[in-house]
Amino acid sequence: DRKRDIWLLSLFVSIAVCNLGYFIISFADNLEFALFANRIAYLGNVFLPFFMLLIIMNLLRLKYPSYLPLILIALNSVMLLITISGGFLPIYYKEVAFEIIEGIPTLIKEYGPLHITYKFYLFAYFGAMVGVIIHSTIKKTLVSNKHAAFLAFLVISNIVIWLIENIIEASFEFMSVSYIVTECLILFLYAILQDYGLHD
Repeated sequence: DRKRDIWLLSLFVSIAVCNLGYFIISFADNLEFALFANRIAYLGNVFLPFFMLLIIMNLLRLKYPSYLPLILIALNSVMLLITISGGFLPIYYKEVAFEIIEGIPTLIKEYGPLHITYKFYLFAYFGAMVGVIIHSTIKKTLVSNKHAAFLAFLVISNIVIWLIENIIEASFEFMSVSYIVTECLILFLYAILQDYGLHD
């Protein structure tokens, strides 16, 4: 990106951190190490939708108050503290154990009272992303309806994959692959917009 867009760079770092956590979990051999890796994954996961939202708002040329990112960062930090509390406090995971199931290191979790907040957190961000896309389409602030449709496809695809992953409770983290595909497609969109001089 010629202008070194801070939010695009942050998204790439966030996905790398998230997938690093998933990777480390794959060769964990005890509970403490697996929880450490899980915290790394959440560090990337918690901030990822925040970066996605700001990228979408910038691509759609939506104006927002300068204090909005600061407020969201504060909320994200609170969510991060809740999600990494496993092993310390029984608020996100009431109990957590480590097992190797069919050769796969696995955290066996009993969810605590604040675990549901993460789902609300993600739905709020996904809803905000869809909301700004609809708003931009109605207000015609975007360069092209095709760009809005492209971004909507990315957001909805991630929502669907996340829902499927939660419903089937698979041992494989499908979102880790989805994140990589999403960032590549966003980078592709940036490249197109820059080639046509539509994004500085």
